[in-house]
Amino acid sequence: MPDAFGRQSVPAPQFISTDVEISSVCNNRCLMCPREAITRPQGIMTLQTFSRLLTFLEGSRCLLTFSGMGDPLLSPDLPEFIIRASAQGHETGVVVHPASLARKNGMERLLECLPHSITVSFPSVRQEIFERLCPTITMDNAINTVLTLREKVKGRRGRIRVSGIITRLNRDEEDEFRTFWKTRKIPCWITQCHSRGGNLNQPDLHDNRQTPLSEDNVCSLFLFHNFITWQGEILACCHDLGGNTSLGTIHSTGRHKNLTALKKRMVSRLPCPPFKLCRHCDEPLRDLALPPVLPETGEPRRGFFRKLAAVSGRTKA
Repeated sequence: MPDAFGRQSVPAPQFISTDVEISSVCNNRCLMCPREAITRPQGIMTLQTFSRLLTFLEGSRCLLTFSGMGDPLLSPDLPEFIIRASAQGHETGVVVHPASLARKNGMERLLECLPHSITVSFPSVRQEIFERLCPTITMDNAINTVLTLREKVKGRRGRIRVSGIITRLNRDEEDEFRTFWKTRKIPCWITQCHSRGGNLNQPDLHDNRQTPLSEDNVCSLFLFHNFITWQGEILACCHDLGGNTSLGTIHSTGRHKNLTALKKRMVSRLPCPPFKLCRHCDEPLRDLALPPVLPETGEPRRGFFRKLAAVSGRTKA
C-alpha cells in the first residue's frame, strides 16, 4: 500500500549491521579512495570511546564490522575491541588492505584475536591495474600476504574473503577475478566502483551510472545499516567525509533503539533521508529490495546477509 506521500510501503528501520571506523587514518594512498576530500577530524578510537560504544550497542547483537575511511590495523586496541565485541554477542568483521597486513605488526595484530570474518580489499588481479590502484605494495607481495594469512588462520575462527572492484580500467575482469581466487580456494566478490557519494573524482575509474535518489525514495542501507566514526559520531553514511549527516553521537543518543526510533521518524516524512549527500549517491546497495521484517539474530540473520551479498554481486567463488 502506498503511504501518505504516494510511496510504496517502506520497511521499518532495524538495527542489523554497523560499521565502526576505529581509525580514520590510512597510509595506503589507493587511487579509488577519496581521502583528499575528508574534512572531518581524523584519528583513532580510544578504549574509553569503544566502551561507550558497547553500551550503546548492548542487546543489539548486530553485525559489527571494523571498517570506514581508515586502516583498522593502525589501532593498537583492535584485538581488545574484537574480544569485547564478541563477548557481547556481536558477529565481528574487519576490512583490511594487503599493504596494511604486510607492514610490521599488521598481520600479527589481526592474528592476536581473530574476528569472525576478514575481508581483504584486492581491487584487481591484473598487475598493472592493481599497482596503479594500490601504489604502496606490489601485486606479488599482496598475493603472498593473502595466502600467508589464509594459512595462519586455518583451523581457527576467521573466514577470509577477498573483495574486488570493476572500474573503467578492468570492465571485463569479473570472470578472471573469480577464477583467480577460486583456484586458491578463497571466497571472493567483485562489485562496480562508484563515486562514494560524489566524493571520488576519478572519472577514469567509475561511470556514475546510478540515478541519484529522489526525495521520495528511501535508501535501503539507511534502513538497516549504521556508521559510527572513531569519535563516536553517528553518521547516516560512511561516504559522508565532512560529517554533514550527523544523527547524534553514541554519547548523547543513549542506546541503539533510540537511533532506530529516530530513523523511523525520518522515513515517515519527506525528503528522506534529508541530506545533500544522498542527491549524489550511486551506491548500488541503496536500491536493494528489503523484506518487511529483517532477521535480528542467528542463522536467519546470516541468511539475510548471504542474500544481500548475492544481490550486490558478491557471489562466493
